[in-house]
Amino acid sequence: MELAGVLLVTSVLLVFAFLLLTVSLMRLRGTTRDLQAALEDESGARDRAALLLAIASAVNSSLALEEVLNVALTHAAGSWAPSPAPCTSSSRARRT
Repeated sequence: MELAGVLLVTSVLLVFAFLLLTVSLMRLRGTTRDLQAALEDESGARDRAALLLAIASAVNSSLALEEVLNVALTHAAGSWAPSPAPCTSSSRARRT
């Protein structure tokens, strides 16, 4: 009888430890999701700040409006989109 009691207590303790481990892993997963969301928000804010800084530096260096828009569009589009071709005086002459 004594061996059965020890096995029963050991089994209950193992089940309790397994439940605690499961709960702690679930909380850790939730915390990881929260941290990933915060990291995505921060990288989005960093991208917007880089875009504003690029526009401000383009304006401060007295570039033409077309070049300022080119900087803004290439930063907004990211690296997956090709940058728009600059408008040259020869292409303006062809349009008229």
